[in-house]
Amino acid sequence: MKHSTRVQQACWTMAVTSGLAFTGVALADSASTTDQAVRAEIVKKLVDVTAALTRGDSAEQTTKMMYADDAIIVEPGKDSHVIRGISAVTKANQEWMDDLGPGGVKACHFTVIDPVVSSANTFSSWLNLFCKAAPGKPDSNARLLYVWRKTPAGWRVTLEAVEEGTF
Repeated sequence: MKHSTRVQQACWTMAVTSGLAFTGVALADSASTTDQAVRAEIVKKLVDVTAALTRGDSAEQTTKMMYADDAIIVEPGKDSHVIRGISAVTKANQEWMDDLGPGGVKACHFTVIDPVVSSANTFSSWLNLFCKAAPGKPDSNARLLYVWRKTPAGWRVTLEAVEEGTF
């Protein structure tokens, strides 16, 4: 993956490969205390989701731990496809897991890209998601825009926009 030096310095990197490794880059000085606190909660959620993928949890399990019941995902393309609701998101995530092949989701990592926008109940940011696919399958690089909402069950993605590629 090729990143500019500025983007590399601004990223908070999480990696999971054959276990859970977690590294962080310092937050920008201008980030508010709320941004920092909420960001830490989101990073923890992403670490938990990545650990679940590494463990081999099902699409249903990982979707429920990450997405709100009323989540909406917009997929890339000229005729972009809109996925609505937890059942449809679960189906889409299963298809994504199948595309990566057996064990393909066990080597994924998220990178949260600065700047972030947050409050006590919402968090939005760009992310990179890279997954090393099973042999014979193409690796997955995605640029994501996530909007999270704090629910009684914790932080959940409520809006997602997906595009192939990296920052």
